[in-house]
Amino acid sequence: MTISKRPQTFITVDEYLEFQKRKDITFDDYKAILDGCKSCVSVGASRTSTGNVVYGTKSTTDTNIRGWTWTMPALSNLNIEAGRSFTELEDEHATRVAIVGYDITDNMLGAGDPLGKEIRVDGTSYTVIGVGEPQGKLLGSSLDNWISIPLTSYQHSYGARAAMTIYVNAGGGGEAMDDVSDQLRILMRTRRHLAPGSPDTFSIDTSATFQNLLGKILNIFGAVVASIAGISLVVGGIVIMNIMLVSVTERTREIGIRKALGARRSDILLQFLIESATMALLGGVVGVILGISLAKTITLAVAFPSAVPLWCIPVACSSPAALACSSESTRRTRPRSLTPSLP
Repeated sequence: MTISKRPQTFITVDEYLEFQKRKDITFDDYKAILDGCKSCVSVGASRTSTGNVVYGTKSTTDTNIRGWTWTMPALSNLNIEAGRSFTELEDEHATRVAIVGYDITDNMLGAGDPLGKEIRVDGTSYTVIGVGEPQGKLLGSSLDNWISIPLTSYQHSYGARAAMTIYVNAGGGGEAMDDVSDQLRILMRTRRHLAPGSPDTFSIDTSATFQNLLGKILNIFGAVVASIAGISLVVGGIVIMNIMLVSVTERTREIGIRKALGARRSDILLQFLIESATMALLGGVVGVILGISLAKTITLAVAFPSAVPLWCIPVACSSPAALACSSESTRRTRPRSLTPSLP
């Protein structure tokens, strides 16, 4: 869970402006929680900014600079691919060491062992002691363009007064998380001298917060996509019905010949049903191919995962055919005065 100045998720601008009026979460708050939260398995703190990184003649201007306590790599589920993480002693003494993302080693440090190389972060030298494993991209943005340095070193370079975020491992869900959340709230309210009944001037978010938000977004997205798909099916059925209507009008001679040779009305109806269903089925197959191709293209372009369940393929192919048959049958069963007369 996290303790921050404002919630990790909010919707309106008014909410953001209201949260901005709150007091910052400070390093003293972190120390108080570290010492006072008895049920917390581990506690960490983080500050971030965007800065300039230089190595030799190569440089970047948009690298994410992270000031981390020594517990943050584990709290952030960061796996070290090469080298090691910070130690508690390095964190306490503001040692100028750094863990770098894969983009830094790949684009700047070049060939050879990156460990031990000196880089400059906004003018300050740091020694590379670790490399994080590649994390890929999210919506086209790289997740590997970052550098982590001890939080104390970060404060020496960027100041100690800006807001930070506190991270806590509760050691489990359910009652354990509720217990830790209650302790954190008591500690923070006590430090801020908040009267009983007054609202919190800080935010405590758990992993469930993000899961609930993601669930709401996916539900809304699914409803919108389903509505669009439904409208598309109806429009497609109407288009096929009109195409077949034109086909019937243009093929009255063929229909007349078939009736003269003994074809019944149901035989002619079946012919046009088969034609409309085949047309819709082929359209559905083409749509499935284009849809899967588009999804995989987006995945390759921006690393946004996509999956196509097998059950949706026959549904996508059969739905247009069924709708086309329904539309054609409806048209054929309307009053004769509304349909072209057949020989």
